Amino acid sequence: SSDFRVVIMLLHSIGKTYEDDKVNLVDLSLKCYIEEINIIQSKLDQGESETANLLSDAYFSSGLLLKKKADLEASVEHFEKALEMAKQCDGEQSERIATIEDNLGMQYALRHELIQSKTHFSSAYRIYEQTIGRD
Repeated sequence: SSDFRVVIMLLHSIGKTYEDDKVNLVDLSLKCYIEEINIIQSKLDQGESETANLLSDAYFSSGLLLKKKADLEASVEHFEKALEMAKQCDGEQSERIATIEDNLGMQYALRHELIQSKTHFSSAYRIYEQTIGRD
């Protein structure tokens, strides 16, 4: 299990490197994140919060890349999975959850699903207000 965790961390780091604006190899970066997700799902204990944390990060990173590629369906799917995993780790209130909710709100707005968009934006705003405070 610890060997797989090293591979997972390396894939995530390589994905981030490929994603960097100077390199900008989005497809290779996305492949790293997808492989990371596959290894996490097949090799790690799904009941552990650390596994959910790793999955949330991988799904969020891949969701951002899919958003960059304008793949609305896949980006929403990845953000929804990131949100589900993040809630397992963080509960209902965290900046990470608010960030994911905000991204989901944007993606649903682009798909012209305004009720879904408003729900996610409202959730993000409520969490930001509670965790960061009012300006």
